[in-house]
Amino acid sequence: MKTTTEPATPRLLRKDAARVLGISESMCFGLERKGLLTPLHLTSVGRTVRYEAAAVYALADRLIAEAAHKVG
Repeated sequence: MKTTTEPATPRLLRKDAARVLGISESMCFGLERKGLLTPLHLTSVGRTVRYEAAAVYALADRLIAEAAHKVG
């Protein structure tokens, strides 16, 4: 049986999530407080916070759609 340390689902570091969303890393905290991003605190890698990649991309799509709706 092959074992791996890779997570079952892709995860992004806070800096990578911020880059995808086009915001600063500190803005990620605000999205967490609003319940729009759910942080994964992985104790095995220190104080590093990660986010489910699918959730970050879904949020990006949602924010783009809302911005387009406001303009159009």
